[in-house]
Amino acid sequence: MQARRIAVWVTSLLIGLAGASAIVFLFFKTTLDRYKIWFPGDNYLVLIIAIGALAWIWLDYFLGTEMLPR
Repeated sequence: MQARRIAVWVTSLLIGLAGASAIVFLFFKTTLDRYKIWFPGDNYLVLIIAIGALAWIWLDYFLGTEMLPR
């Protein structure tokens, strides 16, 4: 069970990083310095967290780790 929970965290982080990078660098074709509000990379971090959270929820469901309550 612990290995599946670690896999959920690591995989969701990688999906969040890959998804955010694809959106910022490939779709918007911009840099982190231009994609900011207060400091370079702040929107990028929020995007990583948002995409990673969505991936985390579905990976938790499909792998049956039950980190989220029913």
